[in-house]
Amino acid sequence: MPYLDRTSFIELLERLGAEADADVLAAAREAHRRIKAAELDWDEVLVRAPGAAAVDRLEDYDDPDADVRDFEIRDVRGDHSFRDQDPVPPRLAALYAEELNVIDSLLARVNLSHETRHELLDLRADIAANEFQEMDRTYLRDLAARLDARSRDD
Repeated sequence: MPYLDRTSFIELLERLGAEADADVLAAAREAHRRIKAAELDWDEVLVRAPGAAAVDRLEDYDDPDADVRDFEIRDVRGDHSFRDQDPVPPRLAALYAEELNVIDSLLARVNLSHETRHELLDLRADIAANEFQEMDRTYLRDLAARLDARSRDD
């Protein structure tokens, strides 16, 4: 699959706000051409923001009482944040700052499996309880490497 350069593609998308309609049209056509040349489609290029809806259509949302006037689709998978967990004591937060940063950045990804998200939340809870061990650090490092490699391959 040909490579789609992210930086130049973002610069191209920023041209969609140009004053001249001809410039906007040229940028849109070039964006479309690059997507096709990279053998991608827009669904593969556009990703959901963290916490965004897990469904795109109201029919996919399973709440019969949903108020469609303000049409808000919520993530039916639930809130996977760590806000409801016990806070990490400052001493442990300082000691495990790097590990917490890795965990939090991985938790921000929307494409994590439920099991992986649960494991990361468990690791964060282990830090808060001062039960984080060297084997946990190794596991976290290896997990992050696997997830980064997978995201580069996608």
